[in-house]
Amino acid sequence: MTMMKSDCKSTQSTQTIKRHSDDRKSKNSNVSKFPGPSDSANSATVAPPEEWIQWNGSYYIALTSLTILSFVTRLYKVDQPPWVCWDEVHFGKMASWYINRTFFFDVHPPLGKMSISLVGYLTGYNGTFAWDKPGDFFFEHRYVGMRVYCAILGALLVPLIFDTVYQLSHSVRAATISSGCMLFDTGMITLTRYILLDSPLLFFIMATSWSCVRSWKYETGEEKGIRWWLWSILCGVLLSCAMSVKFVGLFVVLWVGLITVFRLCLLWANDQTSLSHFLIQFSHRAVCLILVPSLCYIAFFAVHLAILSKSGPGDGFYSSAFQSVLEGNPLNNASMPGEVAYGAMVALKNTKGNGAYLHSHVHAYPNQVASDTTGLLRQQVTCYSHKDDNNIWQIRKVDDVGVIAVTNDIQVVKNGDLVKLTHVVTGRNLHVENISAPITRHHYQVSGFGYNSSDSNEVWVVEIENGHPNQELHTMTSHFRLLHNATGCALQSVKKQLPKWAFEQLEVTCDPRPKKATFANQLFHIEWVYFPLLPNITFSSHAPSFFRRFIESHKVMLEGNSQLKAKETEMAVSRPWQWPINLRGQFFSGAEHRVYLLGNPIIWWTNIAVWIAYGLLEVNVRPSRDGFTVSRNNNGSNTQASDHRMLAMEYMAGGLIPKFRSRK
Repeated sequence: MTMMKSDCKSTQSTQTIKRHSDDRKSKNSNVSKFPGPSDSANSATVAPPEEWIQWNGSYYIALTSLTILSFVTRLYKVDQPPWVCWDEVHFGKMASWYINRTFFFDVHPPLGKMSISLVGYLTGYNGTFAWDKPGDFFFEHRYVGMRVYCAILGALLVPLIFDTVYQLSHSVRAATISSGCMLFDTGMITLTRYILLDSPLLFFIMATSWSCVRSWKYETGEEKGIRWWLWSILCGVLLSCAMSVKFVGLFVVLWVGLITVFRLCLLWANDQTSLSHFLIQFSHRAVCLILVPSLCYIAFFAVHLAILSKSGPGDGFYSSAFQSVLEGNPLNNASMPGEVAYGAMVALKNTKGNGAYLHSHVHAYPNQVASDTTGLLRQQVTCYSHKDDNNIWQIRKVDDVGVIAVTNDIQVVKNGDLVKLTHVVTGRNLHVENISAPITRHHYQVSGFGYNSSDSNEVWVVEIENGHPNQELHTMTSHFRLLHNATGCALQSVKKQLPKWAFEQLEVTCDPRPKKATFANQLFHIEWVYFPLLPNITFSSHAPSFFRRFIESHKVMLEGNSQLKAKETEMAVSRPWQWPINLRGQFFSGAEHRVYLLGNPIIWWTNIAVWIAYGLLEVNVRPSRDGFTVSRNNNGSNTQASDHRMLAMEYMAGGLIPKFRSRK
């Protein structure tokens, strides 16, 4: 009996020790760490702990409840107010242009605007509303469909966040808290109820994160190979969608790229990984996350350029060759003289700089004294991106002292000729003297001055790019510089906007020390010419290919983005440092139906505090809590990677979601 009791106690003690050991193993296995391919051999076969499985019923209840609440809060009175709110004036107008197939310029890629216009077209909007200014009533125009579309995309953010967090933590509690922050944030409700690009952008960014996380658990096992490819391809498509709405989508591309590189590094560092397996993993990611997004991105632009086939307000931002394929543009199937003759009226366009037209108008430069001899003020000369009668000049032949030469026969402008450019509308001549430019102070000011005068400061030398002596100046195809004969400075169009007194047009200067780095800003070409004494030819042969238009579209968009600056009224509303702390908001609508964009301060400020606290805990507290130590060899170097550095990489790579574990 004594022996039996002793054996029984021994057995119970052994079972107790084993149970405690299993509990410790389970506890250690539950510690969140960055899921990597090096763990694939174990993670693919180990079932989640029992405490996760019992939450499955709660998962569907919570997900359904939150999704319903999300749709209710976003769609409630989505038709109010029945007038244009804030930036709807821009994106609603662009929807009209898509429906009417009218070409326009915008600094953002096309997918978001195309999707809004498609929904508008399908829901009965005919593209005839003017979208002139905020506050304009819609009346009988069908705008609600476009608002509903944006609201639906905003509502889908909640279930996407819920499932993403659940996949990372296997905790319904964590998923509910995270998606609840999105659900009850008043700023997000407001932002996603109107015809703006924010809803498509946020949706595709969140959908990309969701599909990326979903693809991780299908990386190993032959029976899961198809699902791995499908989820990864979906991630690649959504990546291209996010980037095709706004260039801000590049941040999620960077996030996915960093995670992908990190996981490949973990896979390569695993001694059990064969070269063939690594190449399969690498090729899979190259196809799904590089090739697929690239093809989709190009396809979106192909659709964009195919739809916008008619000339519109954005033509002037693009090259002459680009404009020649737009229906209704003066350059489309244009016929004009192939050579530029003296006496011709021409429009000069900057070729490789900002792509704007040489322009002048009756307004004078401020703070100047009238000329002692003529009493004239110097007229502003700028570069202007839109087509205008003030872009037209007459090219005239002169001698070296500025006297206009009388020609009885037709003479073509040649490389090295001395010319004078006279503004057709005002009669002023293109003029330079030793006066500092308004913004670029080390350059000379360019102005319109004099009439039929013989002023040497109005004489210019035509220098054709890579031209030989006496080479003729051709329409559209010849790129040339205008060098001031008296000072040797080069006329150039810089990328600086003048103040309001010049209508924020681009500054034109004369560079006294032209450098190779600024050579592109000094190149012009003749886009349009009128001279009835020469025969006309067609320029259809200069129509660019799709890829030339694709590349040029990006150059113009990037140039436009670089010139964006906040308006004075916008700076008065808020400053960038105020945005993360939710200090000030933005009026969407005034009058009797006021709409004010401001985030929920409880959610915003708590989120910032938790974000900081979580980072500190992950990096500093959890490594010591888990009892991890770093061993060193004889020469003092680490033989094992530091766990807290791994956690820091996880934190910086995007693992910012608090891990609220479910407890029994």
